[in-house]
Amino acid sequence: KTNKSRSNDPLTSSTPIFQKLNKKIAKAQEKFNDAEANVKALETEMSEDMRRYQSLESDQASLRQLAHAKKRELLEVQRKIKTANNSIKDLNMDRQRLTKRIHEIEDSNKARNVEAEKAERDQELSDCRAKQVQYTEEMTATTSTMENLESRLSDMTVDLQRIREDIEQTDAQIRKHQDMLRTQQEAKKNRVSVFGRFMPDLLRRIDEADRLGRFHKKPRGPFGLHIKVKDPKWANVIELAIGGIARNFVVNDQHDKSVLQDLFKKSCSNPSEHPNMIMMRFRDDFYDVSSQKPQTGHPTIYDMLEIDCHVISNALVEQARIEQGLLIESSEEARMLIVGHAPQCVFNAWTLAGDDVRERGAYSNDLSRNNSRYFRDDPSQVIEEINHKIRQLREESSIQRQNKGGLEREVKDIRLSTTRRRRNSRPSRGSWRVSETGSSIWTTWRRRRYWTPKPWRRS
Repeated sequence: KTNKSRSNDPLTSSTPIFQKLNKKIAKAQEKFNDAEANVKALETEMSEDMRRYQSLESDQASLRQLAHAKKRELLEVQRKIKTANNSIKDLNMDRQRLTKRIHEIEDSNKARNVEAEKAERDQELSDCRAKQVQYTEEMTATTSTMENLESRLSDMTVDLQRIREDIEQTDAQIRKHQDMLRTQQEAKKNRVSVFGRFMPDLLRRIDEADRLGRFHKKPRGPFGLHIKVKDPKWANVIELAIGGIARNFVVNDQHDKSVLQDLFKKSCSNPSEHPNMIMMRFRDDFYDVSSQKPQTGHPTIYDMLEIDCHVISNALVEQARIEQGLLIESSEEARMLIVGHAPQCVFNAWTLAGDDVRERGAYSNDLSRNNSRYFRDDPSQVIEEINHKIRQLREESSIQRQNKGGLEREVKDIRLSTTRRRRNSRPSRGSWRVSETGSSIWTTWRRRRYWTPKPWRRS
């Protein structure tokens, strides 16, 4: 009975109804999966939109603050313009009043034919015209003085800004030389430190990574550690020529470059202080540069250097062309030899004065700002030179600050003087009255006080 009842059950898996239900369930599951994927996509898009909204909201706040600041500046300028326009309007009204009164006197003289009154009116008219001429002259003189003061104030403001910029530059130079001094003092104990305070730790990490076999070929550097200048008098010039790559490293391939970059990050957290890397295939010997050296009788940078690493020597040949850079003591001789007709295999020439002479012309350099840091065996002289330069910069900064204080006081005095002159240059307003005889008499001139609006403030 049991088997028979099961065979008659319409919901068994073998029945068409059950199969139809299974198909519907599968379709519903597919729709559910699609809906769930769409929900996740919408949630991701909503999260991204929320981040953009927060960023735009931050930008909106910054722009709103900037708009408020510009609005205050605009209102201040509008206030000044309004004050100036009111002053001009009052002056024009006074001039029109005087002119009108003169015309009234002239018309009155024509209407009356009394000799005594005519003489009195003529005298009165003459006095009015004299006062008008005097006022015009005073106004012209005051305007000229004000223009001179404003021009002087503008020039002094520019000078004051320039002095402030000079002070900032001098302070930056002081900080730079103080950093150089600390580096040289550390280099006195360990020469490697002259190439960066982190350099001893970096070289230790490179040796450890090479011992562990992380490099295909051990990187070489910094360049300056393997270079020695044969004649010390050329140390500053050679550093000017190749000092920019004295902290560089050279690697054999991209793999070694990536490993060395990782060591840079571990030794120095500031990416701007990381040395540069040059990637080139290492060779087992020095380049033969005999065919590339100029035959001029003057030494080249290559001749003046003792380089104890053939990989670094080859990199300098490729990157700095040291075998084609001449060293000529006289600037005049270098110009005569190079400019306009450089000999074969000559790229440029350096002089003891620091001039970089090329076929197209010569470029001067100030060696007083370039004390050799990398190519001197004893840093004591460099430390003394840096200390002397710091003292000079501090004296210069003190003089600049004194000049700045004097200019600021002078600017303040001129602004006060300008304000007083603006107040006192307003014309005195006279009043007219009629005498017992019917004639008009010019009464006492009175100074008028002008209201100055207060600057707008946000409530």
